[in-house]
Amino acid sequence: MLKPYLLFLLFGFLILSVHYRGCLGRREDDDDDDDNHDDRDNDGGDDDDTELPPREALSRANSDKVKLYVGPDEEYKTITEAINAVPLQNKQRYIINVAAGVYREKIIIPATKDFITLVGNPDAKFSTVIVFNGNTNNSVKTFNTSTFAVEANFFVAQYITFKNDAPFAYSGAVGGQAVALRVSGEYAAFYDCFITSSQDTLYDQKGRHYYKRSYIQGNVDFIFGQGRALFEDCLIISNARSKSGSITAQSKFNATLDSGYSIYNSYIGGTGLVHLGRPWKEYASVVFVNNYLDEVVNPTGWDQWAYNPAAGTAFFAEHGNFGPGADSTRRVNWIKQLTSDQAYEYSDIKFIDGQDWLYLE
Repeated sequence: MLKPYLLFLLFGFLILSVHYRGCLGRREDDDDDDDNHDDRDNDGGDDDDTELPPREALSRANSDKVKLYVGPDEEYKTITEAINAVPLQNKQRYIINVAAGVYREKIIIPATKDFITLVGNPDAKFSTVIVFNGNTNNSVKTFNTSTFAVEANFFVAQYITFKNDAPFAYSGAVGGQAVALRVSGEYAAFYDCFITSSQDTLYDQKGRHYYKRSYIQGNVDFIFGQGRALFEDCLIISNARSKSGSITAQSKFNATLDSGYSIYNSYIGGTGLVHLGRPWKEYASVVFVNNYLDEVVNPTGWDQWAYNPAAGTAFFAEHGNFGPGADSTRRVNWIKQLTSDQAYEYSDIKFIDGQDWLYLE
């Protein structure tokens, strides 16, 4: 039986169901996508605040907030215009309030524009939609397909839909990678957001990130990258028709890298048949703790990448999951089943050093 808090999550998000259909696609190994594409000093400005501890930097920025408004009847008609109004090497918290509507824009928040908050309509949580249609079909790398990219630090979004509406990635299709959201800045948080595409929906590229009460939808490797991220109280939904890939494709490439995903207290469901994860890189790290796993989860749970069999080095683990897809007796024999004490570190905001920056945004 579904626990009460998960029933609340499931029915609270029911209005969001988007009936995409599709099957297994081929992911390309964009090795350079995890390189440092940011240039935090590209205008030669003062960058002293980057040396401050996160808590102090946030306290300083939040002491003097600036509000901007986007909408048909507001000063800024597009989100891009409002972001352009934020000064380079910004040290203040800019809160951009976006009216309900569909904004067809391809947006990058550059590394020189920290402390931006993007807020949609709290009375109609998913009526503020940012959408574009980029994919890799035209020799564009996955990195460049994102509808919305965050390269700055201390970014926050709430009540925003990030959508890539490129053609669905069907089985064996080439060029189907279509990122809705890419995040490479430090200390980013997403509350009550809807992130949707098919293949490669959420590129959690690098940095420490928090996803809370958000709906993340796709069918092939739809949470991927080498970030360190905690997903809490989320709906993670496969929109596949029959076969599909894995939910996660984590890309930790050496044992000492501070990288990995924890999915905690969430609902995993949808259509098709998915693995919880497969290793994009040799030391991939993914943990599922205390989630309801519906029958969409493949009984074996986890997959090895054919060209990157990382069963010996990847860290895939579970604890306390329940539901028809959570039967641990049918799992592959190379994953870990954690004790309660071991699982605790993956179910707390300390996993992403959140005690130093969360709830201060």
